[in-house]
Amino acid sequence: MLALRSDIQEQALSELSQLSAYRPSAVGAGGSERLTKRVPSAVPAAPAPMEERPVQRDADQLRSRLSSFQSGTSRGRRASTGPENGDHQ
Repeated sequence: MLALRSDIQEQALSELSQLSAYRPSAVGAGGSERLTKRVPSAVPAAPAPMEERPVQRDADQLRSRLSSFQSGTSRGRRASTGPENGDHQ
């Protein structure tokens, strides 16, 4: 078993040594793998902003929506900490 480990370690060190000596070959300037130069293109104009009007909201309707949101988040929290997850109440 010890000899097998030693052999594996020697192989790994040999491969690492070969990899550390690797030097990629440079591509010549006239090669077909040249990069193409990127040229900036025109950015399309943004659409003209619409006329902004103040938003009309009903206070009772907004209060109702916020209350529904709050009760929904409370129900979700209680459901996630139910009896199977260890109730923390």
